[in-house]
This record gives sequence, C-alpha cells and structure tokens, in this order.
Amino acid sequence: SKARARIQRENPFYREVTINEIYAQMTEDGVLSKQESQIMMQEEIDLEYRFCRRRKAGYEIYEFAKRCGKQIACISDMYLPRDVIKHILESAGYTDVDYLFISSEERVCKYDGKLFDVFLKKTGLLAKEVMHFGDNYVSDCLAARKANVFADENITYIPSARELLTGSC
Repeated sequence: SKARARIQRENPFYREVTINEIYAQMTEDGVLSKQESQIMMQEEIDLEYRFCRRRKAGYEIYEFAKRCGKQIACISDMYLPRDVIKHILESAGYTDVDYLFISSEERVCKYDGKLFDVFLKKTGLLAKEVMHFGDNYVSDCLAARKANVFADENITYIPSARELLTGSC
C-alpha cells in the first residue's frame, strides 16, 4: 500500500503500518477529508468489534493451556491499535493473556517471521519452549518454519471453517 511505502521511505526499518497511518495516507492522497477519514477509521474499528468472534478450537486450546499453567502470547499481523485488539480478545473471553505482540507496534511482520523473532527476544523464551497455534497457514506455519523460529513439532495449524468446507487446507 501507499501508506506502507511512505512509512518505509521515512523509516527504512519499519515494515508495518498502523490504522492511523493508513487513513492519514488516504487523507493526504485526497481520497478522504480528515473528518471522513476519522469517521471511516472508527467505522472500521466498530466493524471489527462487531464481527470478530472466538473460534471454539482456539479457545479450547487457550483454556487447556491456562489449566496447565502455561503462559499465553497473542502474536498478530495487524494494523489495529493495542487497545482495540485487547478489547476484541477480552470480549471473546481471552482475559488472561501474558504477552500481546502486534506487528504495527513492533514495526515488523509476522508473515516473514520477524515478529516471532521480536517475541522471542523480548520474552527471553527459547523457540523450543514455545507451542505455536495459528489459523493462517502462511504466517503461522510457513513463515515460522522459514525463519527457523519454532520446530515443526511445535507449530499447529488450525484451518478456518472456509478452508475446511472448501477442502483448501
């Protein structure tokens, strides 16, 4: 996107953008007025609140891990701010999350494995100590394997309902 390209020109080490930067770029490009940009951004956030739901399989893993005394980390390739993601997680019942890593905050991406590197560095955990579950095959499985972040046996892919129904997983 244009916002990502502009941010990377201004800050060469940034690989991810925030929702504010995306809408600021649309205002700068004359696509939206500043007021329209603010309204549309809030509408997008409201839609995320409305439509994000917990998946039964993921929540069962979360509950089991908590019963076993495990730490929980949510690692997301997302441009939404922390407070929005935290609200979505808490509304879905994920109220006891130890770590939350968001690509737009860390300015690195999960899909290329860099966000996993940041997670390990900041938590001090070793890759072999982490069990990773995800629903995006590219970001959660291939990228983690490619970056040699987690061993194959420590990565579990949970296909989406669409993938299960279409047989694309």
